[in-house]
Amino acid sequence: MASYTSQNNNNSNNIESGLYVEDNSRTKTTIAVTGGGYITDGIISNERPQGRSSYRAREFGRAAPLDFEPDIALGLKLPFKDNSGRLFDVNYLSIDQAMDNLKNLLLTSKGERVMHPRFGTRLRESLFEPNFPKLVTFVTDEINAAIKFWMPYILVDNLSVTIPENGANQTSFKDRMHGLRVELTFSLANNKLDKRIIVLEIKAD
Repeated sequence: MASYTSQNNNNSNNIESGLYVEDNSRTKTTIAVTGGGYITDGIISNERPQGRSSYRAREFGRAAPLDFEPDIALGLKLPFKDNSGRLFDVNYLSIDQAMDNLKNLLLTSKGERVMHPRFGTRLRESLFEPNFPKLVTFVTDEINAAIKFWMPYILVDNLSVTIPENGANQTSFKDRMHGLRVELTFSLANNKLDKRIIVLEIKAD
């Protein structure tokens, strides 16, 4: 479950798998937004909330994306080592960095990150659970809630949680009664043209 593959429509590269990423668009379009605000339980507001919810509010700032700056990297790519052995490659597009940030969020278990016990998801708890509708609902809710709270700048265009079927285009599941395939298509709040797809296979084999 903790590995992945990146794929580009023009040139596919496999990087030890379990989680697959497919690029649907290479258009570089950004909208500069300035100012700031507060995030409380995934809800963005311009003013700090009052009452008991005020202590949960996180202040944030907004700035123009650096996508058009060719010499300024936004963060490290995942994995840290690619097929050629190159270490610590970097992202120059906001959508690519958001994709790696989302991988970290989904693959981190709650309580795993120091000083941030609520960061992550409980997806690993579903590894050995039988494929009942309740499990599909659990995985869907976990992903939506984590993105809403930690990454409200990500727009979920489509989230599909299905029981895997053996086919030529899918990684085989040895135990189809204990596994799910998650396909998440997303874009950014300030860039709805670029889209990325993350495919997560939750399986015990």
